Amino acid sequence: MMGIPPNLQANDFPDGSTPAAESIPLADYQALFKSAPGLYLVLRPDAKFTIAAVNEAYARATMTRREEIVGRGIFEVFPDNPDDPQATGERNLRASLERVVQSRAANAMAVQKYAIRRPQSEGGGFEERYWSPLNSPVLGPAGEVVYIIHRVEDVTEFIRLKQAGAEQARRTEALRIRGEHLEAEVFQRAREIQETNGRLVERTAELQAANEELARLNTRLRELDQVKTKFFASVSHELRTPLNAILGFAGTMLMRLPGTLTEKQERQLKIVEDSGKHLLALINDLLDLARIESGKITPDIEEVSGASALADVAASVQVAVEKKGLQLAVRTPEEDIILHTDRRALHQILLNLASNAVKFTPQGTVSLALNQRGKNGESLIEFAVTDTGPGITREDQAKLFEAFRRLQTGEGQVEGTGLGLHLSRKLAELLGGEITLESEPGQGCCFTLILPKNKTLATSGHEAPHPDHRRP
Repeated sequence: MMGIPPNLQANDFPDGSTPAAESIPLADYQALFKSAPGLYLVLRPDAKFTIAAVNEAYARATMTRREEIVGRGIFEVFPDNPDDPQATGERNLRASLERVVQSRAANAMAVQKYAIRRPQSEGGGFEERYWSPLNSPVLGPAGEVVYIIHRVEDVTEFIRLKQAGAEQARRTEALRIRGEHLEAEVFQRAREIQETNGRLVERTAELQAANEELARLNTRLRELDQVKTKFFASVSHELRTPLNAILGFAGTMLMRLPGTLTEKQERQLKIVEDSGKHLLALINDLLDLARIESGKITPDIEEVSGASALADVAASVQVAVEKKGLQLAVRTPEEDIILHTDRRALHQILLNLASNAVKFTPQGTVSLALNQRGKNGESLIEFAVTDTGPGITREDQAKLFEAFRRLQTGEGQVEGTGLGLHLSRKLAELLGGEITLESEPGQGCCFTLILPKNKTLATSGHEAPHPDHRRP
């Protein structure tokens, strides 16, 4: 896209002043030149008078394209009509341009008959035109001519009318055309406004229809969600009763109350018991999820010792830690931190996080830490669970808290329901807090439960989270 040549600076003005630069940034001159209503061509003062720039109005008037003529000589682009032996436009224009270079002063030419070539798409050939040219120099720092501004005015119609001896008719016609032009412009603007208003009405109607459809879909989605929640709750309750019976009978037999067992029978019963516990954990998770989403769980707020909460969780995972040969570290401040929250929900969240840390850490240490900090005048309690496991990629972190999401490790998919972290986040939100994650592949993970120190909610008519052991 061509405009004012890039090496044409403010100090290139003949008098060395920069009045325009004080009000308009130099970077805007290109756009100004391109959109100027007059017909302008910028030439270099070389032997060919090479075209350096051309504005839109000039290109339209001469039926040319900027990208096709910039860099070519003006007489290569605009030669005389070879079919007109009396054509003098090229010779007169060259003489004027040479005078500008020699005198370093502007040169106004008489009206010139100078035909222009039509594009092949419009039939080719030459079209007779009359122009009123003015060639003005642009001087450099040393007073030399660095560019020539070739400005023309298309006076073809005027000349034709004058040649026809109808000057008065031309003036009348010009006034009529101008009036028609103004009338047409007013009509065009009015039509554009009308069309815009029409489109606005259409878009408003479309938006209203889209909003109504969205509201309908949201209503339907809530209905389906309620159906899903009721289904989870119903199925979970129905499954827990026979499953508890199975676990009870398996436990009784493993205690050898009915009689002795063979080694094979004990191993098979142990498989039944472990599978039943795993299934019961999934059912309890589904039931808790249904309760949370249906709004049936309301936190039971009470004073809770932060140190005791961590100690309970540490005791719950101690056997698993020792079984894997890991180290368990618990760090609490010297002065215990007391917070007001739901004890069972807090224990369930921390147990989920700690069990995950043990599960995904092949060797090294699992750390539980308690800390208090302030933010915006509010005291916040942080429970951090850190491990030395393989870490989690950025891609997996974005999906980690989704329901039924189970991570893959180097040893394959780890056992679990895929609901633990999803439920933990739901419970954290229920307690007015959040769970954050910091992790890099190969550098372990740090899950942090952040809770307000004081949580005040109604404590009556609630249903607390299920107290059974959670499987994250």
